[in-house]
Amino acid sequence: MDAQTVAKRAIEIWFSRWVAPVQLHLNGGTNFESILIQESNEVLETCETQTTAFHSKGNGPAERTNRTLKTLLKPFVSHEKA
Repeated sequence: MDAQTVAKRAIEIWFSRWVAPVQLHLNGGTNFESILIQESNEVLETCETQTTAFHSKGNGPAERTNRTLKTLLKPFVSHEKA
């Protein structure tokens, strides 16, 4: 799945049900520096903040949220090969 498809699906599915994020807190990864992401942020009026990559102490709340999400989603994901 390419970045354009992901962006389109996020807008169609996620943002149409809930509101688009006001702010994205990123770890400085190059996958979020693309023109597509920049244009999406401009259209959605989303601002970006960045933290140091691989430094969980500087990004504690986001890391805790990720851990909680993984715990909640794990029962719904099958690890068996189709």
